[in-house]
Amino acid sequence: QSRDVRAENGDGLTQTTNGSYMALATEIPTQKQAEQMSKILDKWETGVINVKEGDIKVKFNVPSTAPDHPDFEPERYWRGPSWTIVNYVVQGGFLKQAERFSNNGLYERGLNLMRQTLDVIQQDPDFHEYHNPITGKGCGASRFGYVGSLFRDI
Repeated sequence: QSRDVRAENGDGLTQTTNGSYMALATEIPTQKQAEQMSKILDKWETGVINVKEGDIKVKFNVPSTAPDHPDFEPERYWRGPSWTIVNYVVQGGFLKQAERFSNNGLYERGLNLMRQTLDVIQQDPDFHEYHNPITGKGCGASRFGYVGSLFRDI
């Protein structure tokens, strides 16, 4: 989970964000932590209850805010959408952890996230900046160059 180190008690934020998953691109997480992060995505894909949105399933991980958090808004900048560039780093992180720990489950999670990212890009010919993680609808600015280049790279 994310935390605000400037808060007095050091834990001003308690929600899971896509920033939480960036650690996968490093040597920091333990195998247990990487597996727990994968299980969180499994839970979101299976379905969660959100106070504003109701019963939802994330089709395109990794949303910028946990979909079961009260502040989740699937099309509001950093409150819920999936960002292609972040997903690119996270899917690579899962593959890195899979190699570090010889873990097929983490490898499958990385491939699944790669497929989800490709699916959302394919259905959005305008290469939007970010996407609704439930529907895949493109949001923000269109014709983002890095999104098009990632589509080629993945």
